[in-house]
Amino acid sequence: MNHVESAEALKSQLASAERTGVGRGYPPALRDAAVEDMVARRAEGTSLFEIATELGVQPITLSRWARKGMRAEGSFRAVRVVDSAPASLVVHGPHGLRIEGDAATIAELLRSLG
Repeated sequence: MNHVESAEALKSQLASAERTGVGRGYPPALRDAAVEDMVARRAEGTSLFEIATELGVQPITLSRWARKGMRAEGSFRAVRVVDSAPASLVVHGPHGLRIEGDAATIAELLRSLG
């Protein structure tokens, strides 16, 4: 199934989902599937706006679901190094964590943390 077919299937599931509660939220499994689709599509270069439009949800909603998942996992964000020889690195982690230094020092610190 290509991304257009999967987006259509996901859009259909989101549209027909039984939404309950105060904010009438979507079921967690559907939110997780939408975020997984968004992450894969963003890696291909598709805009958040385009993905959200295809799924039939607001971009801010999709973005919020992704951030909520990241906070729950406590994970670092994926980054792409553009300049391979910076004088120092700055790593931003969850909950405001900031680490500065050279690559070897940061790598050693991260290894020691777990």
